[in-house]
Amino acid sequence: MPRFVIILCLLPLSAAAQKEASASRLARENILEYVSSKIFRSGFDLANGPLQSSGEKDSKIAWTMTCRLEVPASREQSDSSTKRTVQVYDFQFFLDHRLRVLQASSTSVSDPGKELP
Repeated sequence: MPRFVIILCLLPLSAAAQKEASASRLARENILEYVSSKIFRSGFDLANGPLQSSGEKDSKIAWTMTCRLEVPASREQSDSSTKRTVQVYDFQFFLDHRLRVLQASSTSVSDPGKELP
């Protein structure tokens, strides 16, 4: 009997966690589609942050997500090896209630220089 009560108490928590994970996954997929169609065609790595509510009820923007994009920059050739560097972009994506990307803004850009193997 005590196990049943514990399971009943934990069930709403697991459902909420699953809903948040699904929303984050859908937002990430929509952002990947947006980035590949509008900003960079291919060859980028995406590291996304948490999905956050905008807090404004009357706004079209319901969610925001901050992402870091790493795009291969120029290749430097030396005598014996080729070095590849990446350009790092930090973007903030603004999403609607259906987690579709409405707009994106670049918050910072770092200089190339991070070397890739």
